[in-house]
Amino acid sequence: MQKEEIVQAIRNYINDDKAQYAVLINGGWGVGKTYLYEHSLKEEIARMENGSSDRKANVYISLYGISSTEQLSKEIVTNYLLKVKLNGNENKEKIYKQVSKAAGIISKMFSFSVSGLSVDFDKGIEEAIGSIEFKNMVICLDDLERCSIPVNELFGMINNLVEHCNCKVIILADEVNIGKMYANTKVEEKYITLLMGRKLKVKESQEKKQSKGQNKENKDGGTDELTVAELKKINEKIYSENYIYKDIKEKVIGLTLKYTPDLNAEFDTIIEDAVNNEKLADMLRQRKEKILEYMNLCENNNIRIMKIWLNGFERIYRVISKNFGNDKYFTSVFERFMVYSIRVACAVGKNKNLTEWEEDTEIGSIELDDGILFHTQGYRFVDDLFRDSVFDEMRICQAAKFIVGDKADEEEAGKEKAKGSALRKLNLWYYLEDEEIEQSLPVLKEEINNDEYTPQSYQNIIAVLVVLKQEGYLENDFLSEVSDMLKGKINHMEGRIAVENFHQSFPTQDSFRLFHKYYDSIYALISKKNRRIDKQEIGQILNAANGDDFLNYCKSNYDKFIREKSFMFYIDMNSLIKVIQTGSIEGIYHIAAGFKIIYHFDNLYEFYSDDVKQLKELKGKLDKLPRRGNTHQKAVKNLSDVLDDIIEVIIHKGRDNIEV
Repeated sequence: MQKEEIVQAIRNYINDDKAQYAVLINGGWGVGKTYLYEHSLKEEIARMENGSSDRKANVYISLYGISSTEQLSKEIVTNYLLKVKLNGNENKEKIYKQVSKAAGIISKMFSFSVSGLSVDFDKGIEEAIGSIEFKNMVICLDDLERCSIPVNELFGMINNLVEHCNCKVIILADEVNIGKMYANTKVEEKYITLLMGRKLKVKESQEKKQSKGQNKENKDGGTDELTVAELKKINEKIYSENYIYKDIKEKVIGLTLKYTPDLNAEFDTIIEDAVNNEKLADMLRQRKEKILEYMNLCENNNIRIMKIWLNGFERIYRVISKNFGNDKYFTSVFERFMVYSIRVACAVGKNKNLTEWEEDTEIGSIELDDGILFHTQGYRFVDDLFRDSVFDEMRICQAAKFIVGDKADEEEAGKEKAKGSALRKLNLWYYLEDEEIEQSLPVLKEEINNDEYTPQSYQNIIAVLVVLKQEGYLENDFLSEVSDMLKGKINHMEGRIAVENFHQSFPTQDSFRLFHKYYDSIYALISKKNRRIDKQEIGQILNAANGDDFLNYCKSNYDKFIREKSFMFYIDMNSLIKVIQTGSIEGIYHIAAGFKIIYHFDNLYEFYSDDVKQLKELKGKLDKLPRRGNTHQKAVKNLSDVLDDIIEVIIHKGRDNIEV
């Protein structure tokens, strides 16, 4: 049943004076039973009572942790006084203390009548106590499956409420788990009884038991050996009061309503409840259909799981909105994280396995184990957040930066596809007539001259021309001329040049050598220009004597230095020493943190073996640096220790390959 049907059924129940029974609203963990009461039933009950001369008191009690009917009685009295009789009183703290004391006394003689009770209260409390009428109440008892009161005692009390006090009792519960709380109390005694009574042995795992071929039956038809999981299951079966509940349920509960939430109907209310950032709330409302589509693919209609997802995703949103909010690809970052985090939150909520990530891998194409969404781009930080509550802002930014780069490449590829027709044709030269190839070559030069190719495509241009040279369609002069044109374009470019050196395969060694003859000089020119710009950027940071900016630069660009296989190349040693000597103490710790970020993984030798000499040189300068105080000495010592650790890791990994 969905919300509207449940509300109508409860309305009919409360209006029916002859309905002297309780109503059970049944639903699994997280489907939103409490949410249903708070957002729909409570308001509906209040509306039904407005204007009535015999208005019913509406009281909500969670049974979680309540272990006796006396304690429950106290909760009912306290809630009645606070929520009904004292509503709006300004002296709530003082009143609450006195009400709690009064409720403790009342509960000991609880019979839904307080006549003759004499307690020293303030006048306001006395008036409230004097007008208590423990009849005709609507009482909602939540979390029945978590209640420690024996089922027969609890239902006896509920029966008294509905039959003798004319109360309406609404019970919220996961019916399957009713009574299991009792099975999990004093478990040591129960386990000993089970084991001694049947002369059983507990084994560590079912797999070990099966591997030894030991699963013998005893004379009573039971097993001589049990796993811990089997023992727990038997304990819950034997000591759970669920069977008692089933026997007495029909005497007390006259109507059972199975609640099936509708995320579509509740979507806006859930967003309003769970999301604090209004801009995020608006973005989620705009993507309602997409969110519900993926919730459906994950077979989730569980409100609690959705709220857990929203809570985690809002934390992710705060990071990406702060760091990428003005980026043109922010929406792409938002939606990729949104889709994957929905899947992970639902998987964790349903105890499904997550991806087994390889070491040092943060992003990957994930084939989901539950078959939904097929292949999707996954982000390890999302798994860690929802499974282990690990929140790492830097890793979120790294993943977002990857998406931004990915989208930029897609856009550039789209632009590239719209122009540069000659290269597209020559890439498929073997489908062309000889005349078409010859006609396309001068067009290629014209397009290069008109800036229709990005540096990312220069490698492909040279590779295609090398193949055509080997096939006899052009001379070396043509290759040299194109190579010089590309270098000229590079020399006139400002800022960093985005390019990667992809592996190229050729049918012969001659083709391979010819390609590197022309392309290596182009790539070297790009690298030299990029290095000069990067070195200037770091130099400006160091000249400003700001360790915090140095740390932020390392966070944002660590992947660049991995590609270039050097970090110390970019560091002006004298400028860095000056910052350490004259800058703030905090800045020195930030510099140390920056070095940790750059040299943070295990296989450092493969990437940074050339940095060892300069790292040792820097450490030597630090050891000779004059200290200006105790705290300065500690900060410099910390940085020196960090460098020591980095050098040791690099040397250890390459001990057989590097001369120390």
